[in-house]
Amino acid sequence: MLEGGMKRLNWLDNTGALIAFAGIAFLLYWHVLPCAEFPWDDAAYRSAAREVLVSVSSAFHQVQGNYHPLTMLSLAVDEHFGSGEAQLHHVTNVALHGINAFLLFLLLRSLFTNASAWLLVAGAVLFLVHPAQVESVAWISERKNLLFAGFILLACWAYVNHLRSAGWTHYPLVLLASLAAMLSKVQAVSLPVVLFGLLVVQSGWPVQRKRWLELLPVFLFAVAAAWFGLQGQVEGSYVHAQRDGAVLARFVVVAQAALMPYYTALWPWSVSIVKPLPRMDDPVVWAWVAAFIACMLLWSFALWQRRWKAVGMGLVLAALVLPVAQLVPFGSMVSADRYAYLPIAALVVITVGVAQRYRYAPWPLFAISVPLVILTVQRVQDWCEPQQLFAHALERYPNSEMAHMNMAAQLVANGDPEQAAVHLSAALALDPGLLEARQLQADLLNKSGRSEEAFLAYSQVISRGKDWRGVWRARMARAKLNIARGNANGALEDLRVAEVPMEKRGERDHLLGLCFAMLNDHASAVQYFERSLKQGETAAQVKLNLAISHGWLANFDLSLNYARAVMQQEPDNAEAWFILGLSEERTGADGCASLARAAGLGHPRAAEAVASYCR
Repeated sequence: MLEGGMKRLNWLDNTGALIAFAGIAFLLYWHVLPCAEFPWDDAAYRSAAREVLVSVSSAFHQVQGNYHPLTMLSLAVDEHFGSGEAQLHHVTNVALHGINAFLLFLLLRSLFTNASAWLLVAGAVLFLVHPAQVESVAWISERKNLLFAGFILLACWAYVNHLRSAGWTHYPLVLLASLAAMLSKVQAVSLPVVLFGLLVVQSGWPVQRKRWLELLPVFLFAVAAAWFGLQGQVEGSYVHAQRDGAVLARFVVVAQAALMPYYTALWPWSVSIVKPLPRMDDPVVWAWVAAFIACMLLWSFALWQRRWKAVGMGLVLAALVLPVAQLVPFGSMVSADRYAYLPIAALVVITVGVAQRYRYAPWPLFAISVPLVILTVQRVQDWCEPQQLFAHALERYPNSEMAHMNMAAQLVANGDPEQAAVHLSAALALDPGLLEARQLQADLLNKSGRSEEAFLAYSQVISRGKDWRGVWRARMARAKLNIARGNANGALEDLRVAEVPMEKRGERDHLLGLCFAMLNDHASAVQYFERSLKQGETAAQVKLNLAISHGWLANFDLSLNYARAVMQQEPDNAEAWFILGLSEERTGADGCASLARAAGLGHPRAAEAVASYCR
């Protein structure tokens, strides 16, 4: 696989190849460029990226259970130059996918120096157009997947060239690319095994000790990244220590999680936004177990026979899925399309390695790309309509509570609460302990005006989900209901313990301010209202409440200023005109015109104030 001269294909212009792959990527993904955020994670990632613009050190903060500073810096750059729109994020993702295809092309060229240029191009195109890649490219939050994959491909290319050269020219690039991969996504922790697999492919198992030691820095990077990554998952409550406690059940999950990325790569019609955890009563799970055992036996046979290329590629294939093989139980699904991103590249390497001995091999590969292009274009179009994605997932997994619940969420967003309720009932029938579904069900009750039932439903979520990372939503919602009831102390109990994400802190501080205002502690109320504004809350209601509380504290100049700020956003806000008129009267100005405007807008107390102040 690695033998042959180094100079064969240098005639191919790298710049031209890069432009070609990027051009294909943009043609395939053109439809996604104007798309908005995806409902999973995008809002949280973009909010965290905006925090990075304020303080670069926040790039090292945990986001959705992940530490990935390079990813956050990349998203922050897009936030800065994209003027707050999602389009630049999509443009960058598509460009990165094209660059990754080019890096795979370079890796193939280094591995197979005697292969035809068309075969190498055909392999890279297969990687580029596969429909399983859509999840990584079209989803803003998966910038981390594109970045870490690109750095891994770069590290592998540099390592192959390092193994072939007598000097150390490429070795620093191996270390830098490895570190960058792990700073982009913790899934890169298996990179030392990937590189060792490439070493075995070239040199066989009994390699020199020097070669082993060269990988020691990469291994140390991986240990540190794994520790930080696991801490982030635990702190974010993404690790489920009690899930699948039985040994057999755990083995089934691991077997399916390890093989599903390769199944998705080999059978592109299996793509799905939801890939639920296996059920032990489903006979299909035993097919996964049998396939997993067969793979282990084949690798053991290759090791026994000392077929080092097969052994090395087996290590590469295993390493690419090792971090997502559910050895540590995390998340709510067994796998995801994005986990197939690099496994597709590995399968392309094997395909090109086998096909290079056949003269006309490129053309079947190009032929295979045609249906893949059709599937990818359709998938890209569906990505901008999340309801379509979840409907597709339900077709594949009709007994998936996750698919039903997410379908319900999209139906709510699209204004169809009745059908949403049907899917929520189905989700809870499949899994009564699915707190996300119970939360959404409570939200539906609240929106329909059934506040008493909603209050009980939120209370049920809170009592059942004390350790659930999403329980803050129920606490915030119950606090709002308590405020509406006039129970400020009850609302404070929830708000003080609600561990809200960064993008919701402004809303929580606003609610805290309302509670203190209800308790006539307007000094504390002002502090929380001002904190709410600093946290990025822009609602006119926050400024209006500041105007009211400052009025109670006899800070009439400030009250007047905040009332005017409200009217800049809402010129016909009767309460703002009323507060403005009162503040003007208290500061010695004539507030009659403002009070008369408030009366004209229907403020209930404005007419009485006009009678008092404007005789």
